[in-house]
Amino acid sequence: MRIEFKVIAPEKNALETQALKVLKGQLEKHLKTRLKDIECSEHHEKPRVIVTGSLRSPEFKIEGCCQKLINEATEAIK
Repeated sequence: MRIEFKVIAPEKNALETQALKVLKGQLEKHLKTRLKDIECSEHHEKPRVIVTGSLRSPEFKIEGCCQKLINEATEAIK
């Protein structure tokens, strides 16, 4: 499984940077937990998650080998 972050984050001081790292880590752990058992039964591939937006209001884009996998992964992270 691959999780990619493309989020807008403040680049002000060390405290905000550290908080951003912690939040990204927690979000990545949450997504991996939710998606760990999701795999396409036909193509044997795992979903790819792209996180965009901000960490306060993240948006998730799921990519995969087929629509069935994308739908299953989308439901798993709701």
